[in-house]
Formats: sequence, C-alpha cells, structure tokens
Amino acid sequence: MEIAIIGAGIAGLLSAYNLLRKGVNVTIFEKRRYFPRKHCTGVVSKNTLNNMPYANRFVTGKYNTVALYLDLGNKLLQIRIYFNEFAAYKIERVYHELLLLERLKELGASIQSLHNVLEINECCEKVKLSVFQHNSNKVLKLFFDRAVVAEGYPSNLSLKIGCKSTSLPLNALQREFIIKGSYDKNSLYVYINPKYFGFGFAWLVPYGDENAVIGYASEKITPKYLFSHVINKFSRIMDIKIERTLSNFYGGNVLIGYPIKFTSSKRKCICIGDAVAMVKSISGGGLYAITHFANSLYNIMIEYGKTNEKSLHKLSNELMKQYYLKRIIWQAISSSVLKKILSCVTLEKNIIEIRARDIEQFDKHEKILLSKPKFAKV
Repeated sequence: MEIAIIGAGIAGLLSAYNLLRKGVNVTIFEKRRYFPRKHCTGVVSKNTLNNMPYANRFVTGKYNTVALYLDLGNKLLQIRIYFNEFAAYKIERVYHELLLLERLKELGASIQSLHNVLEINECCEKVKLSVFQHNSNKVLKLFFDRAVVAEGYPSNLSLKIGCKSTSLPLNALQREFIIKGSYDKNSLYVYINPKYFGFGFAWLVPYGDENAVIGYASEKITPKYLFSHVINKFSRIMDIKIERTLSNFYGGNVLIGYPIKFTSSKRKCICIGDAVAMVKSISGGGLYAITHFANSLYNIMIEYGKTNEKSLHKLSNELMKQYYLKRIIWQAISSSVLKKILSCVTLEKNIIEIRARDIEQFDKHEKILLSKPKFAKV
C-alpha cells in the first residue's frame, strides 16, 4: 500500500508516523524548503501529550490553572478554572517535529521538500497527484493507493476533493520574554476583549524560570498594531514587569471551526488538521483533534472500520459544539445586556472560581459549563 501525505506539518508527520507503524509505505510532499518552523505556543492537554509520540521529552511548562480575564468595559471579570492535577503542558514544537522527522526517515518514509501538490484526482483504482517539482521546474504525474491531505490554511486541495468545514481564520502573533513578578508559574493566562480581537483572544504562557510566551489572535486588526496594548494589559492585571525579549515575532493563521466532511467521495483521500478546521475553537488548539484522527487513519483508510468512523464523527460533533459555544459566549461578552447584568453582581475582587471535575475538561471545554461546575465566589 502506497500512501501520499500532502504537508509536513504536525498533522502530516503524525499521520505518517501512525501509517508507517502499520507497515504502509509513505511519501510526504512539502512545498517549503525548510521545515518545521516556529509558529505556535505549543500548549497541549495531558491526554494529547500522551497520544503524541516523543512529545513528553520536550515539556517546558506544566499547568493546573487557567485564569481568564474578561474585559467588559466597565469591569474586568476574572474567572479562575482549577484542575486537581496538571491538565496542560507546553512543549517545544520545533524540536519535537525535528525528532519526528528523524524517526520517519528511520521507519522508511520518503520526504520530498520543494514539491507542491497542485491537483488530486481519484481515477480508477488509484489517486493521481500533479506535483510541481521546484528543483526541476517540472510537473510530475504520480500515482498512489491513497492520499492524506494535511495542508495548512487556506485549504485549496481539500475543497477540490469534496471535503468541507466551517472555519474562521484569525491572525496570530506572539513573542517570548523574560518577565518578573509574583505570578503563578503553573497557570495559563487569557485576556478576552471582543472589541480588539473579535473571536480571538490574548494569552500569556509562563515556562521555565522566568520565561513567557505572550501573544494574541485577532480577526479584526493587523496583529502588530495591538501588541503593545496586550503587553501593557498583562503587565497591569498580573502586576508583572517585562524584562527583555527572547525571540522575534512569530505566528500565522489560527482557525476556529469544525470539520463537516473529511473524506472524498471514493474514500481514497482523507483530510486532517487545518485542511478541515480540525480545532478546538475556544482555545484554538488543533493537536487534540489531530492526534485522535491520526491514530485512526489506518482503520478509516484501509479497513473502513465503522467503530472508528463513528468515533471521528463524535469528535466532529464535539468540535462543532465548541465552535457555536464560543460564538455564543463571545457575543454575550460584547453585548451591553451582559455588561448591565454583571454590573449589578457584587463579587469581592471581581473573581469567580470554578473547580473542573476532571482534566478532560481542558479539552472538552463545553463540559465545564454543561456539567454543573462547582462555583466559588471569591
């Protein structure tokens, strides 16, 4: 069995790893010359960490608390979500992906950089790829038994083969700093203000001794325009001081959305990751869904396992719930009605505490609200 994987991002690498371990021959096509690249914060849940091969070697931060700051204009409401153990971890994504690439080579994967897949066609019993080879400036016609579309945004190939999703792109920008202050190093910090970010948000992720990633995703304004505002906001609400920068700016597109159809009509092609907006909309995390999907690829593509397909549809429904829940919450935050209601609520220090029932709720955000969480007014 010969399978082509289009894209050497984390979705493509995990897909290749799981297929190779099943004895399938894999060829990865990547249009860039150099990869991987630094583009995300690298925060994953404990379950996701355990489902990603070798990821636990690159942990730089652990978190058992999420501090949400909701800017309501007339007040800043803080919601603290506590977990009974470490529910999230920060990993160094670039080093993790470099190791995955080495392991894939050892397992026999063919990795073709500077190969841009232009077209995919399901013909007869094969999948035909039209691949532009940059070094030779030629278009190659190649045939495979199956194909995995693991392209990033915008997802042109996935649309051509009939895969569908609902998605909204956000522009993300972040940078690493040394910070000083009495903040909780085991907490993730999130600032929400629909006026500035639309359906996006800002974040501060501590790691190491005094390091932190500060960034945000926005649908409304060019990212660099807001960065000084984000820095000043976190400095005030957390009472911290930014000592110096540790990196250049990095980022890219972050999607919110959910997959609707992730296989082609003849089931010879399957889409994964950003190709079909396979993300947790509230937190913007894609690795949770990608790891689950990649682990089931062989059964879906080769064995047509109904049990696995049902579990993937369940995953899609979960991501859909998160997408619409986020839209409802963000619209409520920006509405004058909610602001008036909360202005009448008296909370000491404007803080609400929530005790999550288990660490799975870090991934399944909707269950925090739908499962009667334990509230404690502070």
